[in-house]
Amino acid sequence: SDNIVGVDWSDPMLEEARLLELVERAWKMASLEATPITARPSLKLDFPPETRLRTVRQQLGQALVNLFVNAIQAMEATPGSVRVTAAIDAGGTVISVFDSGPGIPVELRERVFDPFFTTRTVGKGKGLGLSVAYGLVRGLGGTITVDSNPPRGAVLQVRLPAVTVPKE
Repeated sequence: SDNIVGVDWSDPMLEEARLLELVERAWKMASLEATPITARPSLKLDFPPETRLRTVRQQLGQALVNLFVNAIQAMEATPGSVRVTAAIDAGGTVISVFDSGPGIPVELRERVFDPFFTTRTVGKGKGLGLSVAYGLVRGLGGTITVDSNPPRGAVLQVRLPAVTVPKE
């Protein structure tokens, strides 16, 4: 079997998962983990509830938690919404997390996945969330990118490769 970025696709940890379930669990965890703020943003899901993919649940789930914590904290001053979209085709799965926060200035975008990089004030962030998400997604053979149009929020896009299970 092919081995892409250290993932053995025949690994028993790789299993079919309902994206809705992963997203809802990750949102609950992120809501508990994020620094308390006056009003929580709302979560809007923009994908069919039956959407399924083959992945390592824990890895993708933790990456989503980190993306959601980042989005919640970005909207600390002006609570808004987080929207999650998903598209699956022959090339794989694309999961996008949009937030309605202030956005990420162009000059900072290439640094957001660097360990210990944060735009938050001292004591409010460690700068590890997006770096860890980046590593988890890479470990699944995928990529993660950021786009933003300040002051209209940011979108973090996770692209995971299509997975075919080897025939026994």
